[in-house]
Amino acid sequence: MTDNMTQDRLKEVANTINQELEKDGNHDKNKRDRKHRQQEQQKSGYSFDDGNGNGKGGPKQKSEKEEKKKFEYIQKYSNDRLLAEAVIIEGKPCFAVVSTKDGRITLEEEIPLNDSKKTVLRAPDLSSYINKPFSFASVSEFEDYLEKARDETLDSLYIKVKPIWAKYIDADDFHISLCAADTLFTYYQDTIGMTHYLFFIGDNDSGKSNNLVVLHFLAYRNMMSVGMSVANVYQFLGSRDEGVGTICEDEADDIDEDHDKMQIAKSGYTKGYPVTKIVITPYGRTQYKYNSFCFKVYTAERTPDPVKGKGFLQRIVKLQCSAGLPQYDILEVTNPAGDDKFQSLLNELYDVRKILFCYCRLLHYNDKIPDIKLNLRNRENQLFKPVLKVFQGTKTFDELLPVLTKYVNDKRTEKYNSYHAYLYKLVGILLDEDFNRKSQNVIELTSYSIWSFLTTNLEGSEIPHRPLSFESAEFGTLSQKAVTQTLIDVLGAKKPNRHGNARVLLFDKFKFDRQRKLYDLDEIEIKRDEGYEENGTHGTDGTHSGGVNKNSNHSDNTENERNIEKSSKNYEGKNPEFNNNNDESSADTSLHSHNASHVSHVSQILEEAEEAPPWVKENRGWTHEEAEGFKEKVALLDKGRSKSKLADIAETNLSGNGIIPGNEQQQKAQKNDGVNLG
Repeated sequence: MTDNMTQDRLKEVANTINQELEKDGNHDKNKRDRKHRQQEQQKSGYSFDDGNGNGKGGPKQKSEKEEKKKFEYIQKYSNDRLLAEAVIIEGKPCFAVVSTKDGRITLEEEIPLNDSKKTVLRAPDLSSYINKPFSFASVSEFEDYLEKARDETLDSLYIKVKPIWAKYIDADDFHISLCAADTLFTYYQDTIGMTHYLFFIGDNDSGKSNNLVVLHFLAYRNMMSVGMSVANVYQFLGSRDEGVGTICEDEADDIDEDHDKMQIAKSGYTKGYPVTKIVITPYGRTQYKYNSFCFKVYTAERTPDPVKGKGFLQRIVKLQCSAGLPQYDILEVTNPAGDDKFQSLLNELYDVRKILFCYCRLLHYNDKIPDIKLNLRNRENQLFKPVLKVFQGTKTFDELLPVLTKYVNDKRTEKYNSYHAYLYKLVGILLDEDFNRKSQNVIELTSYSIWSFLTTNLEGSEIPHRPLSFESAEFGTLSQKAVTQTLIDVLGAKKPNRHGNARVLLFDKFKFDRQRKLYDLDEIEIKRDEGYEENGTHGTDGTHSGGVNKNSNHSDNTENERNIEKSSKNYEGKNPEFNNNNDESSADTSLHSHNASHVSHVSQILEEAEEAPPWVKENRGWTHEEAEGFKEKVALLDKGRSKSKLADIAETNLSGNGIIPGNEQQQKAQKNDGVNLG
């Protein structure tokens, strides 16, 4: 009986506990539901019920907290009225604000924006920086550095920066000079809007990473890291101002394997090309814009893959690093450990950095930087014009010209010996032979004939069990399929619009010859191109300068385009006539005659004839004696003809062809006019 009473009592207690738990559970559930309703009503702008039936159902009244503005923390901001640069003064964040109207510099805690969100910009505090802040001990020290910077020039700053690089990096003059110039350039990157990248390459113990450390202490707002992700880059560059700092990535050996990072690098060399991304937020899918432009620096033990990183490789200046004996180890200097000498050198780094900041960003932000005309072209111009533009009119500019000239000529030699250049020369021989026989502009070659000619002239051997594959000593493994694709993608070959001829390629001789300047070994001396026209046309081959006769240039180009179109129609059988420009020597002179209208001074041609590259002399048959005799003939016509006409005459006779290329009517008129000086 006692046992039965005990069991009944236990059941009663258990039921009571279950009821209490259920009650508590319902209470928590109701509380969660009520909180959810409150959040939904807050979003809709209506007041919520307080749980006791006291909800009013009307528009809610904004609390004092909700009236607060939205704060955004940023290191740099600019508009048409001001530039705001984040600084740390006495340990507190603020902005150094430069007025674009009068250049007045003030210190401000925040910058209000006139937008719908009532955004207020604030400078990040010291703990929020992932790069080195521009920090001053006091307002007085900040003003002292402004005064110091007023006594500086670009030349004096370059003289301060270059010896610092030489202390910590044991390298040649090109390496030190370019790095010193780029250090100053980083402070102007957002103004110029285009940049190259530095790529330090070398084995372990080559000191390549030390270059990044020097930049980290001297360059504009540098962020340095290993294994940097795309998210890191987006977060740092932000979505407001472009060129907010400099990025140094160490050990970037696998950058060519990261598709997103390669996209940023390929588009981030110039302003105006942000990356757009879809971001999932509590309110749905939202599209955001992230900047990609800034000065970037990389180190690696190998060069990126030439296929995956082709566009990237065209944007970098590759600096080979090797083990050396620098005067000081930068890592010891940046960690002085109480050593007075190292502490003094570290103070020098901070001192120069603050002067660079005050001079470039604050005192001279409003300076106009005019355009500069150089005798560089295409990618070379994009690589080096931005940094030379900053230093124009200075002694530093004159120092950089021969240094950059050597690099450009070395790169041209490298390109001259490249696979594409070799393939271009071989195909050019086949095209010239066919053109001399048929004198028609559109030429047909079989892919097999090109492949046979290539493998015959290359050192190497066929690969067993892999038909139409070849292991070359100079360019590695080649295949007929890959060669054919290169001819189409790079050299402009086309497949005919007819069935049954898939192995035939068509080449436009005129367009093919125009690529010759890309692969010829044509040395250059970088200099101002005073005759450069605003339409972007340079000299004859990137080494000459002179005015451009726009009218004659346009007429020559128009006539050439007509001849090409006519020749193409002849090839397809739509027109029985061939192009009238059928002289046998035109295979060698078509490029030169096309460029003739770009030269404005006959004297320049005559003066440079003796120093012309070997291939020019070979194709034109020009000798010193002929030049002397030709001077007299040109002088007879000097009084009655324009300079551009004389240039056409001179260039044509240099080619060995007495008539300027054109149609039959033009050639007859030239003969009657006495143009043929041959």
